[in-house]
Amino acid sequence: SMISVGSNPWGIAISPNQNFVYVANYGSNNVSVINVWTNAVDVTIPVQTNPIGIAVTPDSARVFVVNHGSDSVTVIDANSNTVITNILLLGSPNTTLLPSYIAITPNGLYAYVTATGNNRVYIINVETREVIGNIEVGSEPNGIVINSNGSYAYVANTGSSTVSVINLKNNIVENTFNSPNPYSFIMSKNGKFLYT
Repeated sequence: SMISVGSNPWGIAISPNQNFVYVANYGSNNVSVINVWTNAVDVTIPVQTNPIGIAVTPDSARVFVVNHGSDSVTVIDANSNTVITNILLLGSPNTTLLPSYIAITPNGLYAYVTATGNNRVYIINVETREVIGNIEVGSEPNGIVINSNGSYAYVANTGSSTVSVINLKNNIVENTFNSPNPYSFIMSKNGKFLYT
């Protein structure tokens, strides 16, 4: 069956408790919350401009939405389906960051957001909802995935046809390897294989 959501649905995430599916609607600037038990939209939550990437914390309590058009991340309380705050990602003056995708560490402490406009990955403290740093990667980073033990993040650099491997202990790019025009990832549960 089909479920009607907002305009130009883009990113999608399932809550770890498997009760809800969250859809980032790029064209209508909102998030559709789908109840998996009814296969219907429970509520639609307004966010900022052109949401793309979306991720849910491991405890299913908060949803982080990357707003491509407003250089921000919206944080949603998943229990009340209300916006907690909007986190502004800051770059150099006159630079449009164009943030795209997001991954949250398995321990729920940090969120990593790719920014295609300035070739960086931004680090957000999930609890304080503050940007605590950024990491330079390849050109036009898009997809990002973190392995199951939270030791490494892998970033798809579409513009440079590379993948950056970030050591999350020190937030330093430890390795870079070639991959033709990578955009998004999926990783096997055992962490041995990365598909792009």
